[in-house]
Amino acid sequence: MTDFYIVYLFTDGSGKHSVDFNDIEVIPGHLLFMIQGQVHHFDPLETYDGANHCFYGRLFLQI
Repeated sequence: MTDFYIVYLFTDGSGKHSVDFNDIEVIPGHLLFMIQGQVHHFDPLETYDGANHCFYGRLFLQI
């Protein structure tokens, strides 16, 4: 379970990423936003790649 927010940008390959025990199909160009408290899982057999950015909610209080 996360205690921060995550934004994933999938850049290569395809597959499934599990969020809160639900599989989500991902392909290049997809963005995935996760909020605090969600559970997620990367399947090591999937062939996708990408980048992520993690941040805490207090970031929004500073904007």
